[in-house]
Amino acid sequence: MSIGSFFTIGDCVPNIVTKFGNRQNLNTTADGSQTITAIMETIKELTETYEFEELKYQTPVPNATPLNLTAGNPVVPIATLLATIQGNAIYPQFQNQNIIDISDIYTFWMWFAGGVNQAGRTLDYRRIPTIDTYSYGITNNSQGQLGVAPPVYFSRFGNNLQVGPVPDQNYQYFVRVKLRHPFPLGGTSNFVPAVLLATIVSGSVTTVTVESPGTGYGASQTYPLYFSSSPNGSTATGTVATNGSGQLSVFTVLTGGGGYVGPPTVGTAATAVQQIFMPDSWQEIVELCACQRLALWEGASEYITMFEALLKTKGIDIAKARARKAQMERDEMHNCRSMSLRTGLYTWA
Repeated sequence: MSIGSFFTIGDCVPNIVTKFGNRQNLNTTADGSQTITAIMETIKELTETYEFEELKYQTPVPNATPLNLTAGNPVVPIATLLATIQGNAIYPQFQNQNIIDISDIYTFWMWFAGGVNQAGRTLDYRRIPTIDTYSYGITNNSQGQLGVAPPVYFSRFGNNLQVGPVPDQNYQYFVRVKLRHPFPLGGTSNFVPAVLLATIVSGSVTTVTVESPGTGYGASQTYPLYFSSSPNGSTATGTVATNGSGQLSVFTVLTGGGGYVGPPTVGTAATAVQQIFMPDSWQEIVELCACQRLALWEGASEYITMFEALLKTKGIDIAKARARKAQMERDEMHNCRSMSLRTGLYTWA
């Protein structure tokens, strides 16, 4: 886990139930359930709106890992940046996470020549029309002419970063970014929960079988199972392990529970064990935001007002924060045209 964050999505569920007056229909950690979905959507919104140290990442500094631009090609696939996460021992908390994208770029540094400890600069962000002007509107490749210079600006389109002017050599660089919050733990972005079926004997769960395998589970992972509560006894518990292809393969019923009059609802709880990349002090804010989202989904006006008031006492105003961030981005990304020229050494004689 990352420094300062030691709670999971599943840790939030009991507190949400309490905040809703102990409503047991919300007491579920099953993938795809209303409670888990509300927490996930809350985390996505908060981590997009606010800046969290726990999600910041720096790519390895060359020459430890080659991250060279290609001469004549201004495009840097974001996937090449994300690929540096695996095996980066400086950030062990990200090794088994589903890191698929970045939400902010803080530093895009480039060395002019010779690699680390040589002269270089931090690239500034500009809108893509400006970068296109530098990348494709300047075509002279003669030394000393416009177009033969280290890149000055960068922009983003889709899953790529683009620099301008177009590089004339394999510049080395590193980038400091904020990662988009990953879901689910160890899985892939196209996650669809499996549909499972429990079998009971004498009121206890004995086996679990697969009706629909789902998609996006991590390879060689072990996830908890969620069983609905027993009406007359203890609730069953269990785990499921995936094979090397991410398919559910081995189900283990740890405790069969008791008092079931019919097969309980069963599902995976892979998302429940997902670490939340926020400081521990934000756990209650996550819970209150999830409660407000649940209240909005149900149209419960009194709950909506109550949770909104509680969030404001915590200093959280999502709408205001979103508007402020949008204004900051407009200020930062305004169109600016200036030129960078490479000059030769000057000597007096």
